[in-house]
Amino acid sequence: MEAVEVLDALAYHQKQVAYHQAQAIRVLAEYAVACAGDEFFDAEIAAAMHWTSRWTTDQVHLAVELASKLPQTLDALEKGEIDLYKARVLYERTLPLTADLAAEVEKRVLVKAPEQTG
Repeated sequence: MEAVEVLDALAYHQKQVAYHQAQAIRVLAEYAVACAGDEFFDAEIAAAMHWTSRWTTDQVHLAVELASKLPQTLDALEKGEIDLYKARVLYERTLPLTADLAAEVEKRVLVKAPEQTG
């Protein structure tokens, strides 16, 4: 296999991974919203996924915030334009911001994010 073929294959598979990560995030966010008020839903997720409670909490917060506060970021992840690392960085940097400010940051960052190194 030539180097260009290897690089093309890696890029293809990375986009597929990003797509599936976005799908999992959407499922997790929908489930979290549907289970609002159920004190044990996160324990069910942790047990099913073999995650620690802390990781589960982090994943649920990430999923809900991406789906509700940063939907363009989640869309970019789903399209393979960015990877989960970049989505997580944007999520972390916009945590203290209001939804309106986060949307403004998201809009500006996503213009260049696909071409930047993570």
